[in-house]
Amino acid sequence: MSGSENLSGGWGGAGGYSQGSAGGDDASVNLGNDGEAAPDPYRRYEALCGEGECVPGPQEACSVGGDDDGEDDGGAEGLPAAACQLVPGDDGHATPACGATGPFAAGEPCGSAADCAPGLGCVATGEMAGTCRQYCCGHVEDCSVGTHCAPQPMQENRQIQIPVCIPATGCNLLSNDCGAEQTCAIVRADGSTSCIPRGAGQVGDECPCDDGFVCSMLTNSCKKLCRLGESATDCGQMAQCQGGSMGFPAGFGICVGGNY
Repeated sequence: MSGSENLSGGWGGAGGYSQGSAGGDDASVNLGNDGEAAPDPYRRYEALCGEGECVPGPQEACSVGGDDDGEDDGGAEGLPAAACQLVPGDDGHATPACGATGPFAAGEPCGSAADCAPGLGCVATGEMAGTCRQYCCGHVEDCSVGTHCAPQPMQENRQIQIPVCIPATGCNLLSNDCGAEQTCAIVRADGSTSCIPRGAGQVGDECPCDDGFVCSMLTNSCKKLCRLGESATDCGQMAQCQGGSMGFPAGFGICVGGNY
């Protein structure tokens, strides 16, 4: 594998993330065996946002006042601000729809998306109240600094997962920083790390990956994470730890050669 291969830690349990030397969307669109463009991994949660009258995210034209002009009626005649939100659908999935919003900012408590400011949804974070979080239905790198995009249970229906920006907790790769059934992963292209649910994939397996592995965006398969200068310990005989991938913290790479 060359240093330009895309690696991702956002596919629940993957252990690393890198855009590769090309970076951006262009580096993530490749052709499969059938000659068709593979799904863009940077927009991998779009399907969780469903299809409807609007797209959740930055405030756009929405109407909650009963007219059909497509304009935001926020503030008009005492009406609350309107924005695109994810609501429980009849099919057990989230559906985007225009609705009234509330005053609460990201990180503040909520009972539903209607309590949160435009661009935010309400996700379950406790036994009772939820927490307002920024939607990330588009590009996963659109999340604010210090957060990363991940599916979370919707407060209105905890069986439904919606993509939102959650805080990156920060952790040390290849360590025991995270709890049971979790792994420390690189979750942003800037090298941010966080504890995320671990998968089962190991070398060559389909993502999501087990603790100590990274998910290649180009192949959707797991690679072995390693420490530069520790090839024999981390990779074994006839293999070496190769660095140079963008998005990796200093001192880390993947095992190449040998059985890799």
